[in-house]
Amino acid sequence: MHLGMRKIRFTGRTSGSVGITLPGMLQVLEGTECQLIVRDGPRPEIALQPDLALTPDLFIVLWRKIQIGLGSVGEILGFSLADFTLTIFSLQHWQERPPLAYVEILRSIS
Repeated sequence: MHLGMRKIRFTGRTSGSVGITLPGMLQVLEGTECQLIVRDGPRPEIALQPDLALTPDLFIVLWRKIQIGLGSVGEILGFSLADFTLTIFSLQHWQERPPLAYVEILRSIS
């Protein structure tokens, strides 16, 4: 997903810090631990890779709330991440498995 172009800015001459202004749609990721990856080669790039290790646990908690909320409708089976495609953002179209968006889980717990 291409999120546009942004300029890198220095946050302080002596601090060694560099900042980048990200698109508004990434605001929900504020506070998420990210790995900074530099990919060298003919087209070098810097990538931020969010740590989504806790995501399955968050989805399980939300799934249990759904089970309780819809308990009167009938039994809802347990949560299995294998039944879904994990994404950062919601998808309008999907093929094999329904998507679960990381930003939705962040919105639900904030």
